Amino acid sequence: MADVWTKDQDLKFYGVKIGARMTAVRLDENVFVHSPIKLTDDLADDLLATGKVRWAVAPNKMHHLYIGDFKKRFPEAAVFCAPELDKKRSDFKFDGVITNEQSFPWNPHLHHVFIEGAPFYNEVVFYHPKTKSLIVSDLATNFQHSDSAMTKFFLTLLGSYRHFGWTKTEKRLFIKDKPAFYRSLDKVLAFDFDRVIMAHGEIVETGGKAMMTQVFGRSGS
Repeated sequence: MADVWTKDQDLKFYGVKIGARMTAVRLDENVFVHSPIKLTDDLADDLLATGKVRWAVAPNKMHHLYIGDFKKRFPEAAVFCAPELDKKRSDFKFDGVITNEQSFPWNPHLHHVFIEGAPFYNEVVFYHPKTKSLIVSDLATNFQHSDSAMTKFFLTLLGSYRHFGWTKTEKRLFIKDKPAFYRSLDKVLAFDFDRVIMAHGEIVETGGKAMMTQVFGRSGS
């Protein structure tokens, strides 16, 4: 298995096909799982073939649907979450809440930034230096194609169809503290990434940093 690999799954949000993507990262002999999707036997086997499943993260307040099933399948894995998701999911015992002030077991090989100032998501993004990959959940979407008329209509209405990253409307909706938000994005844009892996839409295999900078750099604010 590759050091970083993904698995996609069908997902509808209020009838709109947005899909969902899980990302697995091999860190030495261990495996870090970003935004677990519904586990199948084949997917569990692929994870085990990659290494020992040590950590999983629910990276924002919206990406947590399958953490319970994941923990049952991999009871020895430590599950961490974005700030305030532990309160939203009081039915689940997380092993920790991810902040910018703490270090975590994956930090020598995988870096993270909690995106402040956008409390609807409270997203944590991750950077894997070895593969120059930035891993996000809802901070960026990239719907360039869709076979669903409903999805095309809805995303076109939002301005998100064939648009990378947040639109101006999304920025107005989600950014509640501009200075804090853009300080966080400055940290993200300081990473030397090329690929952007998001939970919804097409992966950007190259040129991702330039695209993120265009959308979230200070000049694009």
